[in-house]
Amino acid sequence: MKKILRVIMLVSLLSLFGCANARDEELTQHTDSSGGNSNVEAVSEVVSEGGPEDLSQNEDSLKSTWYETRYYPIYPGNPEWGKHNMDEVFDANNPPLDLLFSMPSDELAALLFESPYLTQMLTYYGEDGHIDYSMMFSFLELHSDIFYELLRREDGITAILKQYQNSRIDVQWFENESYNSSDEEWSRDLAEIFGSQFIRYYSEVFTEEETDLAKQIISEKNSVYLNSENADPEYFNVSDIDYYEGNTAGEVRAVYLNRDEISDREDSFIIPD
Repeated sequence: MKKILRVIMLVSLLSLFGCANARDEELTQHTDSSGGNSNVEAVSEVVSEGGPEDLSQNEDSLKSTWYETRYYPIYPGNPEWGKHNMDEVFDANNPPLDLLFSMPSDELAALLFESPYLTQMLTYYGEDGHIDYSMMFSFLELHSDIFYELLRREDGITAILKQYQNSRIDVQWFENESYNSSDEEWSRDLAEIFGSQFIRYYSEVFTEEETDLAKQIISEKNSVYLNSENADPEYFNVSDIDYYEGNTAGEVRAVYLNRDEISDREDSFIIPD
């Protein structure tokens, strides 16, 4: 099973799959590429089988844990996992706005790469039968305040790129199955996929400086990937990535939200008096 997951990961990294425009409804639907059926994923088992639990009484307490832990209050393996419906999870896993605005971009980027939602990344397939990462990024732009805040900040995309650049992936990680069989290593797999696909899907909004950094990262990653016999070079061919000139850091550089959705997101980022 681990070998299958590793193959999926290898195929995913800097893949040549096109960016589809379809919007995932709520991170709950995916298309079974073998049967074409639409299945409910229950948001990575976040919704309990016994029905959603009313979060009204402890919503504030879950939110307040951010001030102490500076980490998601609901994630796989903790006591709150599986007790709440989707909206409750989305709300609790977004930091209070005053804390969010005070957190440095490198801290937010580290949190992004540990998002509880990354487990869903490999469950979405386009009509061509390939994984469609645009659905995941569309979801994050809508529901992850951490991701959206980074897309608003002047140094946010650079922080995401540097977080990916500093991942501890080496040739042994590809070659030794026992080396990457733990849950922690699987989280690193997902983070590596996320970082590579971020470059793939967001390069069109990079500034010139961010583009130079992305190209440097790709070169560094290829020096690892291509030294492994298990890493097929065709999956790391980035010659078709489009970079654009004239982008400005500090603008809201969301790729999948329309103008009205960006306006709504901006309104939600105003701290009430």
